[in-house]
Amino acid sequence: MKRKLTVLMAVLLTCTTAIALAGVLRTQAVITVTFVVDPEGAGDVLLSGAKKTSAMAFSNMEMTISAQANPGYGFAGWYIDDELKGTQCFSCY
Repeated sequence: MKRKLTVLMAVLLTCTTAIALAGVLRTQAVITVTFVVDPEGAGDVLLSGAKKTSAMAFSNMEMTISAQANPGYGFAGWYIDDELKGTQCFSCY
């Protein structure tokens, strides 16, 4: 019987920044996304193919992430604040 791998994503608003895009000044929040694998050692989170425990991004920026379960584990889902957001091991947020 495979045990379940759960990935919790904590999103933290760290600061805001102004971006000049085609002469228009826009303010966007910079966020930090932290990935927590539960239980520890059950697998890894990959961002662009590299193992990550956290990432920084602009708000409304799409991130493509995947979960890789270690032998004996299966992927249970992506969670934010204990709310299930997806069950596919390859997701865009």
